[in-house]
Amino acid sequence: TDCGIARAGRTIEREQEITKRVGTVLSSGTVSLPQQLGVTKVGSVTYSAETGLRGSSLASVLMTTPVRLRVSLARRHLIAAARISIVITQRLRADKTVRQLARLNDVNPMATDCRDELGPWVQHGDFTIENLYLVGDGSYGLIDWEHLSVHSMPLYDAVSLLVSAIPLLRGRRTDNWTAVDGFRTAFLGDGAWAYLFRSILSFAAKELGVPQQEVRDAFVFCLRERVSYY
Repeated sequence: TDCGIARAGRTIEREQEITKRVGTVLSSGTVSLPQQLGVTKVGSVTYSAETGLRGSSLASVLMTTPVRLRVSLARRHLIAAARISIVITQRLRADKTVRQLARLNDVNPMATDCRDELGPWVQHGDFTIENLYLVGDGSYGLIDWEHLSVHSMPLYDAVSLLVSAIPLLRGRRTDNWTAVDGFRTAFLGDGAWAYLFRSILSFAAKELGVPQQEVRDAFVFCLRERVSYY
């Protein structure tokens, strides 16, 4: 990465620092992370080395599942992923070093200061089915920690997860189906997908202490933040 573009070299170094620290905090087996091997510079280019995660991305697994079986498999994996996102934010917010690294993160998309009596919330920042991996024995891995965010809304990662899963709804359709169509089906419809998405959002809100009457506004805010950033 050219260091002259948006301080990309320092961003790479910080991602390694973040991943190492997060790996220590989450060392009890919540989720697997790539092992950081180091950073080197050659001229104006910064190179980062890390181990790969074994297995396949959750996006790949779900998108290649037959349409008739997809919603049932998605239910199992999305609920498990939502649980992981909850554990991650609860553990990371309790670690002072992680909070400091998140504050220094140049790509932090959050303009809010969301906190409660335990302090600011910390989120992965890009918690999607593309960044989640199935690594065997029913366990998961998570990559791309460069978007670690502090002061974010507690539901941000859960909303990111669900939004990333919208393409699963397309099925075999070959017409002019759009992401807007998928959003309406996922969050405003009355079918199996809508029930699943709303159930996961409600579950995450309950576990993270978001009052049910505030979930809708929190969802819209998180969606706006994500769309504006990406």
